[in-house]
Amino acid sequence: MRKTISLFIPLLLFLSGCPDNHGHGGHDHGAESHGGGGDVVVPGTYGEAVTKIEERSQRIEALIREDKLSEVHAVAADIKKIAEELPRLAKAGLPAEALREVNVKATELAGMFGEIDAAADAGKKEETVAVHDRMKALIAVLRTHADASHGGAPGGEQPAPEGAHGTDEEAGHGGHDH
Repeated sequence: MRKTISLFIPLLLFLSGCPDNHGHGGHDHGAESHGGGGDVVVPGTYGEAVTKIEERSQRIEALIREDKLSEVHAVAADIKKIAEELPRLAKAGLPAEALREVNVKATELAGMFGEIDAAADAGKKEETVAVHDRMKALIAVLRTHADASHGGAPGGEQPAPEGAHGTDEEAGHGGHDH
């Protein structure tokens, strides 16, 4: 009976949404419990999604620099949500040989949410920086696949054709909107 109970408790914790049990005192892990976030709209292409992850990563870096660790949760939740969709988005534009690495790295990135959340919630700045550095390394790998699939243009954009005007001013538009 004791053995059954000892196996049941970790399973119950896992199913209740707290597999890592990192000291949240039993509160919900949703973004609402940390002041919003997690409601990011996942872009429609792999390249755009990686760009949005990079933007959120830069926000985490700023929050760490500003000693606002309590705000890291919501931004990290956005990264997790987008990273979970990367394998699906990659299928539409990446070669088969790249899909395996994208699946592994995106899954690993999404899985780091609990680790950065725990470090930030505990106020451990150095640990938060270390986790974020590992996240940035994964994001860099994901970026290489976005660049490779779109001729090297960041953000999933196609490069301008040769002879095309680069800016509105160069095209004689004076930089104004039409």
